[in-house]
Amino acid sequence: MDEETTYAQRWPVLHLAAETGSIWVVTYIKRSYQACGVEVNNWGYPAGVFSELDNDTWEPLVLDQFAESDIEREVETWVNQTAYKLYKDLRDEYSHVTSEEMFMDSSDWNGVTFEIEEECV
Repeated sequence: MDEETTYAQRWPVLHLAAETGSIWVVTYIKRSYQACGVEVNNWGYPAGVFSELDNDTWEPLVLDQFAESDIEREVETWVNQTAYKLYKDLRDEYSHVTSEEMFMDSSDWNGVTFEIEEECV
């Protein structure tokens, strides 16, 4: 999907079903386990431009877009990308905070001085 197209534009029936029904995307991430699932209590009801459809026509439209969207994979990809970005940000911040330069700066800020003693062997 390109960056300019929204999910609501690409899958309008599924989007409306999510707004009017009970559809949740649930993700679980633990150190060694990751899962993504979709829970559906109901597919909502036809509204807006679809308001004239009966439920026998509505539900197959929703199911078709649901299968086409592969929403679980979409969410899992987004979660992985977000988790990786967070990991990189935390790694970079940790490297900065634990660097020698930061240690010296924090020592200066707190008025801590050190004396270096050299031993001759």
